[in-house]
Amino acid sequence: MMVGLTVTVGGCMPAPSTSPSPSPSVVVGSPDPTASDPAASVPPASGSPSTAASGPVVAIDPSLLDVLPDTVDGLALDYDPVATAETARDPELAANAEAIAYAIAASPDGTNFVVPVVTMPRSGLFDEAFFRGWRDSFDEAACAQAGGVAGHAQAELGGRTVFIATCDGGLVLHHTYLGTRGVLVSVSSLGERRLGEKLMTTLRDR
Repeated sequence: MMVGLTVTVGGCMPAPSTSPSPSPSVVVGSPDPTASDPAASVPPASGSPSTAASGPVVAIDPSLLDVLPDTVDGLALDYDPVATAETARDPELAANAEAIAYAIAASPDGTNFVVPVVTMPRSGLFDEAFFRGWRDSFDEAACAQAGGVAGHAQAELGGRTVFIATCDGGLVLHHTYLGTRGVLVSVSSLGERRLGEKLMTTLRDR
């Protein structure tokens, strides 16, 4: 059930390309849609660099995925240790995040997939400006691989505010902040089954 996804690196959290393939891994910074792996860095914190790249490290914490449902539209969400480990080595991410974990779910034919990334920002960094920069950087990088940003929207899903971006290539991006858990959930999805939207309606924030 794994799909290969690619991601753009350079100041934003990861998001997959619109070209899933039957291979499960993730490689930092490969914008090539034929590559088998996703990864990334993180958007700027609220207006200024926070810590030296050589100082902090990002913890790999699969327990962050406890905020996700076990399945999305009948597809199992699996922890992706390769994507998580590769992304955790990014120095820009380390300046902004304390911990991270990836998951993935995909239809057997790869035409529908969802890739949620759960990240805990470093203490004291999160505010509206940080969140806005996070979303903008993520969306720009993801849509650069999928025809550019086509539009933005905002919705109430599962009782919380969710920010949505769509790419011309069909990729859909969702973002929300779970204040009770202190984590950001950024989701990339593709396909008629609207897996990203369904995941956002079933997050566990308590």
